[in-house]
Amino acid sequence: MSIATVLGLTLALLTVSGTPASAATPAVYRDHVYASSAGAASADKPQSKLWFNDGAWWALMANAAGTVNIFTLQADHTWRDTGTLVDNRAKSTGDALWVDGSLYVATRTAGSSGAVRVYRYTYSTSTRTYTRVPGFAFTAPGGGTESATVDRDSTGALWVTFTRGSAVWVMHTTSSSLTTWTAPFRISGADTSVSSDDISAVIAFNGKIGVMWSDQASNAIRFAVHTDGAPDTSWTVETPLAGTQLADDHLNIKSLQGDDNGRIYAAVKTSLTAPTDPILLVLTRTAAGSWSAATTATVADKLTRPQVALDKTNKVMYVMQSTESGGTVYYKSSPLGDRPSFSSGKGAPFIAWPNAKINNVSTTKDPVTAATGLVAIASDEFAHRYYHAELALDGSSGGGGGGGGGGGGTEETVTLVPTADTYAVSDAAGTNFGTSALLGVDASPVTVSYLKFDLSAYAGRTVNSATLQVRVSTSGSKGRQNIALVLDDTWTETGITYTARPPLTSTVLGTLGPTSVNTTYSVPLAPAGVASQLGETLSVGLDSASTDGVDLASREIGSTAPQLILKLAPTG
Repeated sequence: MSIATVLGLTLALLTVSGTPASAATPAVYRDHVYASSAGAASADKPQSKLWFNDGAWWALMANAAGTVNIFTLQADHTWRDTGTLVDNRAKSTGDALWVDGSLYVATRTAGSSGAVRVYRYTYSTSTRTYTRVPGFAFTAPGGGTESATVDRDSTGALWVTFTRGSAVWVMHTTSSSLTTWTAPFRISGADTSVSSDDISAVIAFNGKIGVMWSDQASNAIRFAVHTDGAPDTSWTVETPLAGTQLADDHLNIKSLQGDDNGRIYAAVKTSLTAPTDPILLVLTRTAAGSWSAATTATVADKLTRPQVALDKTNKVMYVMQSTESGGTVYYKSSPLGDRPSFSSGKGAPFIAWPNAKINNVSTTKDPVTAATGLVAIASDEFAHRYYHAELALDGSSGGGGGGGGGGGGTEETVTLVPTADTYAVSDAAGTNFGTSALLGVDASPVTVSYLKFDLSAYAGRTVNSATLQVRVSTSGSKGRQNIALVLDDTWTETGITYTARPPLTSTVLGTLGPTSVNTTYSVPLAPAGVASQLGETLSVGLDSASTDGVDLASREIGSTAPQLILKLAPTG
């Protein structure tokens, strides 16, 4: 069914693909292994696990011992466990709120012992540590929940929402000390009876508290608004989305603080099944309370668990979306406004690593800026390992990571052109194309391209990020092309043919596509794969399972030749 017919919502779909070369490229890092008992450690969908404070990024993360602690992102792009405990329940998932010098965390698990716990922490700038405030800890009565989120209204009261027992619950503090709470209650005048796996989320905006929840029992997404200081029975209820299969238990909601327009942005998932149906949407609420919807992924894209981040400096929204069952986290962006619009397709890779099944991306509740950059974590629940990405935003000089003491020196950017490039094609098995102006990649006839870069001068260096920049020439592709390591670097540009070509390894460094003609693309490469070739020759090959081939400009073109762009950590 077309969602455009539901509640008069307009879906915005543009025909744009890939990441323009002028845009920053996320730098991706493989992080620590955590206890297997933690499961999907970076879950879950409505929660935000990161915050920025005192020049550094911080996160709620599981460690190898099976507890959830506060970690800090260091200048060398690694996460350090500060030792400050958040939850000793390994499978707990927490939502972090940093406001006015205090950190508030709502943490929960499923099961009979999974009650919601709320903690407050103070921060010391001299020791760069967080300390739990004695006597503040609160445990909500009852058992486990589907999720829990926390926010603070303009009067200073904390609000928490969660779902339990097929119902939506809300509670808030009742004293200035924030140590006394209401009993959990259901929102007056709203349909808060939901399916057992539905979830809810709370958000503070423009002197109000909003609670959004999925209602699969009634095929709707609900939103209730409460004016700060009003009686607990005073709510206005809205239905941003309703219709058959238009609800699922995925939502993530954000608001830009200081936005006079009072907009709210929520990424949600539908339960539609046709390939062209929208599966992920961004719902936008204006100050007047009207809602619109924009598609960020269709069923065919096989994406899930969306997260929203708002760039306050550039007035841009980022949506991060994970591959179903784990794989790559992709992202898209749109200018903020009453009706955002997004490109078609999966978007560009945000967090990817060879052979990793990365899922459950999480970022910050707060708007990001040019000073903070954008940082997000995700996890591979099968390998029990974290990954994170750092994205520089316009007006910033780095990847948004690090901070927190240490480092020094300046990151070095190195741009290299190939020392050789060519392609080989199966229906001309004995022909060499070393002097061609194009590099072809196709599945029929099988066409494989090769590039070689001299990394001999960079032995012993640390690769912070690596990007392959290519120019699509006369033929774009709806498919995707893999960029893989080639261990045999003895091939020559004028000697290689299809019958005499080196094999590509199974180590995929990155993926190109879909693409359009006469467009330059920047493809993030796995830093570890590139780093393994420092001090030697890096040889890569491009192949594809798609019969919709692509033609790239070769080094013979000159100005649009492929480029390998490395960002190297400072020496010394």
